[in-house]
Amino acid sequence: MGLLVLLAVCACLLVGIQGYPWPPATLPSWDQLAAYSSTTVAMKDPILRNFYITEGYYLISLKMKELLRVGQNETSDGSTEGNWCSISLWASASVGENMRRQTLYDWVREVLMGWPENIIQLVEELGPDWFDQLPWVQQLLSEMAAPLGEGNLIVFDEVGGAFTLYGQYFSTTPKPSEANVTLLMDFLNTFDNATQPLLREAMLHYWQAQYSATSTQNQAELIGWANWLTGLHEQTRLQPYINSSFPLPFNVTLFNHTYTINFKPLATDYLIALALPDQLMWIGKDLPLRLDGLMWPKLLQNLTLAGTQQLYTNLVINAGVPSFNSLQNTASDDWSNLTQRMRFVTPLFRSRQDDISLDCNPFSPDNWALILNGTIPVEDDLCYSDCCEIDPSIKLRQWRRTNALSVGM
Repeated sequence: MGLLVLLAVCACLLVGIQGYPWPPATLPSWDQLAAYSSTTVAMKDPILRNFYITEGYYLISLKMKELLRVGQNETSDGSTEGNWCSISLWASASVGENMRRQTLYDWVREVLMGWPENIIQLVEELGPDWFDQLPWVQQLLSEMAAPLGEGNLIVFDEVGGAFTLYGQYFSTTPKPSEANVTLLMDFLNTFDNATQPLLREAMLHYWQAQYSATSTQNQAELIGWANWLTGLHEQTRLQPYINSSFPLPFNVTLFNHTYTINFKPLATDYLIALALPDQLMWIGKDLPLRLDGLMWPKLLQNLTLAGTQQLYTNLVINAGVPSFNSLQNTASDDWSNLTQRMRFVTPLFRSRQDDISLDCNPFSPDNWALILNGTIPVEDDLCYSDCCEIDPSIKLRQWRRTNALSVGM
């Protein structure tokens, strides 16, 4: 019942304040969501488009939760099980923040979060003008931002589009039947077997979770299986864009001294983080425990399906994590390495699959009103909406700086 209330609150915030073209107190239909996605993909401004992509993932996540919850199998109960979009909306928000980092000053402030206050004060006294005078700054930041924006678009178009198409196919077919299976085959045939086998298989497991799960644990594992496959497809698809976002080592001169900067390990250790509604995760550090102190949700503490066991072994255990019940070695020291990304991403999806705090809107009503008007909100005014556990009066940068201390920065 609590989730139903949360969904209703989120829907009211969406339509009552933010002006979407669908009826008040409802989420959009799948056809409306497909139209929203098409409009988003066609947008030319990568910064503004990222806001729409992030919000699109939010909408798809809630719609998929509705769809899995109403599966007609008697033992089916996916109401608290998150799908790939549930976390990807926060990954997209984090990508957007990196894309919007327009000055070296912003970047240095992020790197120094949690450092001694006198060092932070020195940087702030120098101010952005001093950093912006360095000739290589804007070139570096623009070279990083462009591939991030391209990857953000490609994945939303392809993976977000797959979820939307799934909803269009199966939102009106509540019972497993021969006709439903025929529809499933038609749907799966829309995927390219050469380039999208992982995504195709993921959608099959979402369908199984909706229509043929034998227990709540079975359904949770099927959803997890689908989430991990979708994540692997996403990260494989992003590989060239991630590679391009890291510049080659370069020399800079500061105070008459020349330094060689290898940006890849520096960014992995100090710059790349995933900000969930109530927890900040640095990918250069092992995945932290959940806020309830547990490692996994109840239904995923033990993996019982041969498929989930094998996939988790391939992506996590074989990548250096000691066991199925360990977070040791999940950290990455090179985010451009696909194997290292997946040993972080897969346990992340497993551990937070039942986290309903992920269901909150990533933007406040004031933020979204500006975005709908084509205006990029001022960075320091961005904050999470009040369905999150974060105090909405605390701005995003302040929250990230404060929470950096809790992860040992």
